[in-house]
Amino acid sequence: MRFISLFACLLAAAATARADEHASASPAAAVASATPPAPSQTGDDETQAAAALSAVESAKLDAPLAAGKDGTKIDERTPDKLPLTAKVKECCGYPISDKEGFRLSFYWLAYESEYANERYDTPIYTKNGFYIGSFPSAFIFELKLEGSGILRDGRILNYDGECNYGMGTCFKTLALDSHPLGAGVQSRPLVPFRSIAVDPRYIPIGSPVYIPELVGALMPDGTRHDGCLRADDMGGAIKEHKIDFFVESYFNFKYLAEQQWWRLKATPHLDEPRCEYLRLGEPRERLNEHTDWLALHNRPSHTVLAMRSKSSGKRRPVVAHGVPHRRASSRTTLTSSSRSR
Repeated sequence: MRFISLFACLLAAAATARADEHASASPAAAVASATPPAPSQTGDDETQAAAALSAVESAKLDAPLAAGKDGTKIDERTPDKLPLTAKVKECCGYPISDKEGFRLSFYWLAYESEYANERYDTPIYTKNGFYIGSFPSAFIFELKLEGSGILRDGRILNYDGECNYGMGTCFKTLALDSHPLGAGVQSRPLVPFRSIAVDPRYIPIGSPVYIPELVGALMPDGTRHDGCLRADDMGGAIKEHKIDFFVESYFNFKYLAEQQWWRLKATPHLDEPRCEYLRLGEPRERLNEHTDWLALHNRPSHTVLAMRSKSSGKRRPVVAHGVPHRRASSRTTLTSSSRSR
């Protein structure tokens, strides 16, 4: 017991000496740390030793802070708050959906060389009725689905709508100098890793689109993407919250999807200044700067648009015994899944 009491007295003396060293910098801290703990009325030496230890620890913490010499670098870890600045959406871009509110899909070119071992039994024509050639049916299926393709002789074919020749779908050849990898809507050239197909009711044709999810993504050519894309195309299956990314080949699609860990979501931004360098500046782009945002988000108008899309080109459902049944459609799978240019 005497040893414990002696140890407590030594600790109290050490605390008093440390407090005296910093008394000139902080009198209040010195007084608080120099005051020894009151002796216990009950004579409990263990309680007295614990009080002495707490006095020493408080002296170690309070004295450096009071003197302005903090060895823990607390001041460096707490910088001043940034000034409040206003965000002007008309100036610096704005999102058109919630976070990851758009679904990101991919499309590429159809290559005749991948079907060279199959039968060339499907003829195709231009809209004027000129014969282009006969090709494998599987290649024509992919060509109509993707919209653009490359033949083995180097020609570029592009979807040109429905017609009354051959299989009912016509194509056209493109000039290599102006459209080396196909054309989108309004004869806009397709650029790999830049062109996207959109719904023009949400994103105007020709407008730059900023997608933060693509920033820093490693491209197949070794470069890093800056997140800037351009609306150059549209498709029959690209409706509402969906973006189709042109990647030139199926291999590039697999590569990019793995880079994104197959999380194919996007948050598109419009009017982003960092992406204005992609704008072509064509006169028709001013006419495209219009979206039916109010009509799409107004419930009565949305109902009318939905009824129009259902009734256009389709028969009404037949009701039998109170249960609606649809007649079998005469369209083939090839026609219903094609991309409308």
